Amino acid sequence: DVPQNLSDLVRMAKAMTFSWSLVAFALRAVNADSQDHCHPPKVDSKCHAKVMYAMLDGFAQHPEQYVGLTTKSNYRDFQAYFWNVGMYDCPRPCMEHEEACVKFDQSFPCMKDVNWAAFHGIVENPEWYPELRTGAPLKDFALVLYMHGQPGCPRPCDEGEPVGHFVPYQPEADPEDEDEAEESKARRRKEHQKSDEEDQDVDLEDDEDQSSKKEKKQIVRLAKLL
Repeated sequence: DVPQNLSDLVRMAKAMTFSWSLVAFALRAVNADSQDHCHPPKVDSKCHAKVMYAMLDGFAQHPEQYVGLTTKSNYRDFQAYFWNVGMYDCPRPCMEHEEACVKFDQSFPCMKDVNWAAFHGIVENPEWYPELRTGAPLKDFALVLYMHGQPGCPRPCDEGEPVGHFVPYQPEADPEDEDEAEESKARRRKEHQKSDEEDQDVDLEDDEDQSSKKEKKQIVRLAKLL
């Protein structure tokens, strides 16, 4: 309907302003939730693959690229690194005590998974558990499965920690020089991208070597037949 007077126009303007305010509030809420919510990457995601590669090989080959990490850094630390740099769509990991803990005993929710990992998984596929060694305490396996995002595995309580205890996430204060921080992140992204390209070239060379070896074997077989 066409407004008949000035008061109608004023009412319409106020209604539109209110509507846009609701939209802006909703967008802020969505952004805040995406920044505050933590979870491990999915097992079939690129983030998970890159975290595992970094722990098993990447850090050993290029430790200078992983600023702030050491040989003792765990899965959460590497995920946090990629999330902070903004690579591989890595989500924000849950901090050490951010999620409520569950008492670790025989009634632990994923005890079956813990026992399998401790007595079979690490023996058959030790690369799945780079933070652990054969014979490590079951509680250590429970913590690693939790950090790796094993479905149904909650955070086991630390020694003496009350059941259900957690510490709310507090975002770190923005750096004083944001431009410098962004330049540093961009530089690290570029370094990792260069390493990824080099790794792809190596994989192609390995494939070519394997193909060449197969061809030579075929030629030898044909020569014997002739």
